[in-house]
Order: sequence, then C-alpha cells, then structure tokens
Amino acid sequence: MIKPIYRILRDQLKEMYRKRLAEAAKNEDEDFVEIPPLSESLPVCEDEQELTEYIENARISRNIQYLVVHCTATSTKATASAIQNYWRNTLKWRNPGYHILLHHDKGFTVFADFDNVTNGVFGFNATSIHLSYIGGIDEHGQPIDNRSDSQKRLLEVALTSLKKKLPTAVIQGHRDFPGVSKACPCFNAKLEYASITQD
Repeated sequence: MIKPIYRILRDQLKEMYRKRLAEAAKNEDEDFVEIPPLSESLPVCEDEQELTEYIENARISRNIQYLVVHCTATSTKATASAIQNYWRNTLKWRNPGYHILLHHDKGFTVFADFDNVTNGVFGFNATSIHLSYIGGIDEHGQPIDNRSDSQKRLLEVALTSLKKKLPTAVIQGHRDFPGVSKACPCFNAKLEYASITQD
C-alpha cells in the first residue's frame, strides 16, 4: 500500500524537528576560545525602540521557561560575523548559539527568530531564549564583566520586553543552570534582573 503524501510529509517534518532538537541540545562553545577576526558583514541595528518593537511583534509559540543571559567569552572587538563563522565552520553548527547578540559599541544583531531553537545551554535549548553580549574576558582571557553602557541598557530593554510576553519565564545566566561550570555571563544575572516583572 502506498503511503499517503500527507503522512510522508508529516513524518519528514517530525524527523527534521527531531534532528533540530538533537542538534540544539548540544552545549555552546567552550569558554575563552580565540575567534579569528572577521570584518562585520551582518546587519547591526542601533535603535533601542526597534529592539522593543521586534520583541513585541515576535511570534513565540515555543514553551519558553528561561530567558538566558550569556557572554561570548571573546574580545569586546569580536564581530557577529566572526562569531557566526566560528559556529558554522569550527563547531559545524547549523543553528546559532544565541537569538540576539549585543555589540560592545552599540546595537544588536538578530541571529534567529524566537521560535527557532539555538545552541545556548546543554539540555535546555528547546525551552530557552538566549541573549548574549560580546565580551566577558579581559586581555588575559580571564572572566570579567566588561559590558558597555549600551549592552547593559539593551539587555535590560530586551529582558523587560520578553518578560512582558513571557511572564513566567525565569531570567538567569548560563552559569546558573545545573552542571554548568562556566563563568558565563560573568555577572549575577539573576540578581541584577530580579526586579524585572511582567508589569
């Protein structure tokens, strides 16, 4: 008996989704890895209001339980293009590590829609949204909170807007998950953003 086309398509979609979840269950890259310089070629948006509107208008159908804050564990001069290149060519990832990346000077880059799973925290990616700032190490490769004023402001804006859409989601750093030995994001995100509510 020939299998109906809708069943074939359904099975293909299920298999594709299974593979994406399996890939996204992988951990993010190791802390403090040297990422080769690469000129910026990805779009950078500098408008705070646009970040708010992007989040307000975003479709989020996944069951999001965590809003996760990361650092890239790179120089503050790293570019989104270089980080993406590292994920693709060194780690062989199909999915990016974060949904939104915050640049040190100013602005942000969107790597993935919130309904797409990204490779942020091993075992928690299917229920998480990942935000990261560029930086997190000093000139000796040691953990440091070197967020710029722009990054601090954009993180607060993004988390406040996301919390309005996802009031039950928990805001925490990568280091706050069980079994994680990383310093990422190199500050206490749970404490810093404890006052953000859905109101």
